[in-house]
Amino acid sequence: MPLILTIVAALGATTPMQFCCVTEGRYLLDFQLTFEPKEVLLVGDTLQFSFRNVFNDQIVICTRDVDAAEIAAGSARVQLFPGDVSLPPGSYHVRIDALREGASVCGPNAGSCELYVAREGESPNHVLGSYFLSRAAYAWHPGRKLYNRNTPKLPPTLDPFDPNAIDAYWKKVGDTWELHPELLHDGGVGYLHGAEVYRALGETDRVEFCETVMKRTIASIFDHMIGEDGKLSAIRWTGETPKRIYHIRQQDGFVLKFLSQAFLYFRDVAGDAEYARSLFEKMQPMADYQFSQENPLGCGGGCKVYDGRILAGLTYYCLTEREATGAFNEAHVKTALDFAQRAGRHCLAERGWYDEDCYVEGRCHIGFGTQNILCGLLPARRIALATGDEKLAGYLGDAAMAGFDFLARTNGALTGYLQWIPARHSGWANGNMHEILDEIKSQDLARGELPQAQLDWYYKNLWYPRFDYWVLAFHRADILATVIMECGEYKALGR
Repeated sequence: MPLILTIVAALGATTPMQFCCVTEGRYLLDFQLTFEPKEVLLVGDTLQFSFRNVFNDQIVICTRDVDAAEIAAGSARVQLFPGDVSLPPGSYHVRIDALREGASVCGPNAGSCELYVAREGESPNHVLGSYFLSRAAYAWHPGRKLYNRNTPKLPPTLDPFDPNAIDAYWKKVGDTWELHPELLHDGGVGYLHGAEVYRALGETDRVEFCETVMKRTIASIFDHMIGEDGKLSAIRWTGETPKRIYHIRQQDGFVLKFLSQAFLYFRDVAGDAEYARSLFEKMQPMADYQFSQENPLGCGGGCKVYDGRILAGLTYYCLTEREATGAFNEAHVKTALDFAQRAGRHCLAERGWYDEDCYVEGRCHIGFGTQNILCGLLPARRIALATGDEKLAGYLGDAAMAGFDFLARTNGALTGYLQWIPARHSGWANGNMHEILDEIKSQDLARGELPQAQLDWYYKNLWYPRFDYWVLAFHRADILATVIMECGEYKALGR
């Protein structure tokens, strides 16, 4: 059997997030390559650089001959300029192969790098959000039709897009195939809001990329995670099939929220009415299960931190059900508003600290309990307004703003930070916080100088950079919403 060449590739990082970012039309790509074993290479062999834009799968190829000195050294430094390879703006996977008479001598062991090419004047938030978005490409397993819970750091060898390298790639980066509902609803919302922003900016390839991620994520929910009883379970991939391993109701609530939002996005924004109709039909068992359950305070499990996830699922589904059928389901509305009224009463009684006296998980329940309940109270207020219950709407608005004031001010004595920013504590749910800000703004609840100042501060400071944390985690994609919705390009549209 002939020896196979392994190319180990590196492309120098240029950002704090340790990836290479250059600007269209003016760049130097400085590749460091090692050839193992070097004896495989021959004079006359060709290095081929294949730049795949992961947003649209278009490939630009650049070739260069290998010289005798590089073969003797077993390494090469290759510098490419715009005159050597012209790359439009995009996020690229770079495959570095060695060819002999047009055939690869590397097999699956080609070199592998990442590269982001920015537009001239592209804002930092747009760069970071788009780069993070593109990394979902490295989490997809085409055989299992699932996204991994992590977006792996690419090894310097093995092309994740090469069918012959897939098994070796996942073995190298860590074949961890436990999929939890929490990972899907947080990630899904980020890609949904990302799609909204890119659509407004006219960036079609990134819109389609976001929508593909959403549709694949939704397919994995219905294909593998939901039972006939409507319960959503975490799964573990064992052998060739996924196995359900546990169910926690509060996770269902936020997934139902995400699916409800996805229905409205695909119907009203993307214009895919048939996909939206099918999605709504598939949601029915989940909704039936959720509305059949009792909702005492603490129904999220143990403490009250996750009550808001259940309430958010109920309220978002009620609003979506009206959009899909033309009318509210009275029984569903009664269930949702009854829960919201009791949760609002508790939030007011505790001056916004909904999960009062709970300090677990590094004290993150202090803020998350209130943040989660706001995700349910604010859409509940929209339902109350739509059904003509002005008194309840006012009550829920007061409860929501008590919670918001707690997050913006009074939690500081408990958390050590004046304002509650989710990424400081766990690195996820920033997208949910952005939704809360948008709801408060759209419902005109920030009345008075202080609430308005708090809202303005949050919009400017919500994104707290934890590069190492969220750039390698598919399910942290909810932070994409925070980053991309605050980019200069989107703000310039008056959004």
